[in-house]
Amino acid sequence: MKILLIELIILCLIFCCPRLLKAQDDGTEYEITGFLDELSEELLDLKSHPLNINTASMSEMEKIPWLNSDQIEEIIKYRNLNQIRNEKQLAVIGIDEITLSEIRDYISFKNTAPIRLNHVYRLEINRSKIEYPSCLKLYSKTILKRGKLEAGFITQKDEMEKDLLDYYSYYLQANDLGIINNVIFGKYQIYSGQGILFSSKLGVGKSVSATTTPVKKRTYIKPYTSSYELWALEGVCADITLDEFQIIPFISKTSLSANLKSNKITSFNESGLHYDLQNKNNVEEAIIGLLGKYETQIFSAGLNYYSLNFDHEFADPKIINEFSAFSMDLSFFRSSHPVHSEIALINKKMSCLSSITLNTKNIHQLFLFRSYSNNFPEWHGNPFSSQSGFANETGFYYGITFRPGNKIKLNFYIDLWKFPETRYFEKMPTVGNEIMFNCNLRLPDDQMLKFLFKQKNKEKYISLDESKIRDLQKNNFRLDWIKQYNNIKLQTRFELASEYLPFVKIFKKGYLFSQLLKYNSGFFSIALQIAATDSDLLFYLYEYSVDGALSNAILKGNNIYYNLMAGVKPVDFLKLQLKTSGILKDNDTMKLIFQVMINF
Repeated sequence: MKILLIELIILCLIFCCPRLLKAQDDGTEYEITGFLDELSEELLDLKSHPLNINTASMSEMEKIPWLNSDQIEEIIKYRNLNQIRNEKQLAVIGIDEITLSEIRDYISFKNTAPIRLNHVYRLEINRSKIEYPSCLKLYSKTILKRGKLEAGFITQKDEMEKDLLDYYSYYLQANDLGIINNVIFGKYQIYSGQGILFSSKLGVGKSVSATTTPVKKRTYIKPYTSSYELWALEGVCADITLDEFQIIPFISKTSLSANLKSNKITSFNESGLHYDLQNKNNVEEAIIGLLGKYETQIFSAGLNYYSLNFDHEFADPKIINEFSAFSMDLSFFRSSHPVHSEIALINKKMSCLSSITLNTKNIHQLFLFRSYSNNFPEWHGNPFSSQSGFANETGFYYGITFRPGNKIKLNFYIDLWKFPETRYFEKMPTVGNEIMFNCNLRLPDDQMLKFLFKQKNKEKYISLDESKIRDLQKNNFRLDWIKQYNNIKLQTRFELASEYLPFVKIFKKGYLFSQLLKYNSGFFSIALQIAATDSDLLFYLYEYSVDGALSNAILKGNNIYYNLMAGVKPVDFLKLQLKTSGILKDNDTMKLIFQVMINF
């Protein structure tokens, strides 16, 4: 009882923390395309290298968002007495059929080989740009692991860029060196607390996993293997453990591509395209810092610090180019009501997030509050928020996951937020809210139904005859039917979307119908995806693609979209894949991808 009282007191203190002044906001919103594996690059890496369920630590299993803390604890208890060899044993532990279907691609029951080589080479060409020089997009990733050592090298050249090494990432990693759990030389990422100071920019915010994805549970470091060209750290970092203490010292100096005016930064190049080499890697960022954490089985407390310096000033005087950042994060790991929180301070600007989860056997509820100051530096952070730029936001989130039976899972969330300060053209505070309901139902004969409804209401600056802030309502309804016939998978999707501006009575709507047919015999695989749209709105359709590639087809109007992918695996360690996609009767939209994968 005393521990619960302490948790609630800390939670209330953080809920009531003051917010200060202003913060940068890029106005970009998350587009929730439906299912989590369509969004997260971290999950994509996990899919390529599944976790051994018999040896993975609790923190490693927490990377799988469909597993809650109770399920992870039950897996660890069971494997301490018995080796887990198959999914039937996971079902005995109490993992329901819906969750099993969600985690299947991310776990294994075997140890990985002591020596491992993974190489991917990908070539991509767009029909609309074939006449231009250097029209190919090239991607290469090589990872070699032997025992405790791992090295990686990633390169990418975008279309119309001439330099084959236009972008590259590299690292050398060593694990389990006594008190040093992990040390990385090269490019790396840091995850700390609830992500206010450090987290992946490609991480997932809101999703159909209503009670697991909003909360971050680990502080750790990892190599940077993404092709996203901004906000990697470059230098050296280490994860050191001394009994209950975790220490992460790090130092970084890297180059970023920015748009300059009068030698001052106006924005950073998010696209990664470098047609003018004068604007490539023209700003240097230097960081030095230290993360410290004390952790027991039921409690952890972290203190974090770093100092950052850009070698150019910003054109906007409200954005500072040199600062020191501090944060404190607290967690209570009691399985019935875990608590996670973080509070951060940069240049007299404060941001905080705090959450509590209430768990019973079949019901999990999440309550989350966040408050981020305006002009709070968000360069390396990505905590839970209503949009990709998290500064200048106060909000409350409630999510619930309910498992009324072994074959059904229900998720619901409601998110309420406010932007307290002005943003861009919006010369007054604005508010918004979003609700989502999802039902996954396992049917006989390897069938599944997935239903999704989402509604977003917000105030938005609309430029019409008279430019004003208007109420905007977005609705999305989606139904998926999935059927597995041995080596054949069928997936049918129907989706409706609408937007409504009540004040001026502008109503837009559209629908999407898609069909996926997939066959995989081991040696040969093929997937055909057809989608038809009749819409005034944009639809984001997850493309079935070559292994390791994330892409959404952006569809609008009255069109038929096609996507054909074929692969062959002549030997165990080699896979060849070819994909073509586009819109029928529009040759300029045709895209071709060829990929070679070597794994042994």
